[in-house]
Amino acid sequence: MRFSLKISHMVKLCLIMVMVSGSLLWTGELFRHSHGQAQAASSIKVDVSVLNVRSGPGLHFDIVAKVNKGETYTVLKQEENWYKIQLNDSSTGWVAGWLVTAHAGNGSTTIVSTVDGLNVRSGPSKSFSIIDQIQKGEAYPFVEEQGNWIKIQLSENKTGWVAAWLVEKKAATPGETGLTPQNIATVTVPVLNVRSGPGTHYREIGELKSGQTIEVLDIQNGWYQIRFNSQTGWVAGEYADLRSPEDSGDGDASSASSSSRTVYVTADRLNLRSGPSIESPVQGQVTKGAALTVIEQKGDWLNVRTANGKTAWVASWLVTEQHDVISQTPTVTILYPGTNIRSGPSTEHQVVARAGKGDQFPIVAREGKWFKIRLNNGDTAYVAGWIVAAEGVPDVDRGDSDQFLKGKTIVVDPGHGGIDDGATGPFFNTLEKKLNMQVSQILAAKLKEAGANVVMTRTDDRKIQLQTRVDIAVRHQADMFISIHHNSHPDPRINGTITYFYTNGEDRTLARLIQKELVKRNGRNDLKARRGNYFVLRENPQLAVLVELGFLTNYEEELIMNTREFQENSAEGIFQGIRRYYQR
Repeated sequence: MRFSLKISHMVKLCLIMVMVSGSLLWTGELFRHSHGQAQAASSIKVDVSVLNVRSGPGLHFDIVAKVNKGETYTVLKQEENWYKIQLNDSSTGWVAGWLVTAHAGNGSTTIVSTVDGLNVRSGPSKSFSIIDQIQKGEAYPFVEEQGNWIKIQLSENKTGWVAAWLVEKKAATPGETGLTPQNIATVTVPVLNVRSGPGTHYREIGELKSGQTIEVLDIQNGWYQIRFNSQTGWVAGEYADLRSPEDSGDGDASSASSSSRTVYVTADRLNLRSGPSIESPVQGQVTKGAALTVIEQKGDWLNVRTANGKTAWVASWLVTEQHDVISQTPTVTILYPGTNIRSGPSTEHQVVARAGKGDQFPIVAREGKWFKIRLNNGDTAYVAGWIVAAEGVPDVDRGDSDQFLKGKTIVVDPGHGGIDDGATGPFFNTLEKKLNMQVSQILAAKLKEAGANVVMTRTDDRKIQLQTRVDIAVRHQADMFISIHHNSHPDPRINGTITYFYTNGEDRTLARLIQKELVKRNGRNDLKARRGNYFVLRENPQLAVLVELGFLTNYEEELIMNTREFQENSAEGIFQGIRRYYQR
């Protein structure tokens, strides 16, 4: 779209780009391709005549090779809009994702967390509430990708969004875990939950039945890591009979198993000693709830076998045979390091302690959105329910950013389309209509996850009349109409972001809020919210604004507007501006 601001003393510049970009233009690397942003893939096919292969994921990295149109290569890794590929000579390099066609391959794609405590959110933005956390190395099925956010399948009926820069995409290979079984175990209860991590606060990912035999890959604090449905999971060790792969399962072993007695730890941490006395050296510790098999008893001391096969002595007064007493005690698990523990149920009360990520405390009571908990020293205190995970009682609703948009009907209008390309970048042949659609799709995903009813004026590359766009807003009685564009101007020096409104009422208020959030996130020059005499604004009886994200006629902006980072940040800025409008 043409920039409408009047500028006096216009100077037309003669651009000499040959020396600057001549080495790039003929490769096609900087020409925007219709496939848009990169997608999860196991292989790619080159779509341009000659494509540069670079030493890293970006245009500033050195060219290490060139590949030709129609050639296919295996994908090793993906970062942003770039694919790391395996070349024919076994060397590797990076290619631009918008110049290739990605193929998912025969296997499904999984998303693997690269950090501990990765927040899973209800939508593709940090403003959405945290609905879960996953740990480093945990893998989940890939669902979709919007901007810098990836949607994963947490369980059969639950999905969530994670930051793309904190995960890796991998092609799932059935049966491969990279771990070697240490032992085997047999399930001893009618139904045994399989969880994503070693604790009851991790989500359930499946079930095992009584008598099923499982391969134990690792043991942590009484929990067994097992191979489960082409991935790994965890089960509570007290509900599975553990033996080494060499065990024959003869009559003696069976007899010992059937006559053994199991006890459960009631102390937060129980010392494992070398002998039946408090003077005996401590050999290790087990945590509350751990199952121990009793071998013999001497007075008040028990000789026990732990889940990992070690034998030791423990104090009998710190264990119980009634596991239900332990498992049914409601607890909270701290999700963030340095969480404040307060003297009362509000942020106005004094901080009496700070807890670390993963710490667990028994719940005494619930007061509003606060849990009253018992500390290790026996005192009681309070923790905010929306920053912890509760076990044994319902979680506190963490929703805070979503509620303002629920039920709102918002029309997202990707400008131009079909034979109407809009503006065209003179340096890299970028078509405005494609950028408009890419940003609109990211924005629509954020709005939908926040509970809004989103209507797109177009969902593919077709020409839509201006009156039709307005009619869509009227027909749906839209609460808001957002038109997405990218600008152009005869002077290539002009750059920046503008948000237009037509009336001086709520339209202007919305435009100012969006403009403020936009420039805060996309880093472009702030050309302010201003009045624009555009058809989709002037003839629209609904609340409406039109956003110009940057100038395709500016070299730097045409280059940067092709990146997924800019598109994500711009969509996020518009989204936050809309939220702020409804939060007033």
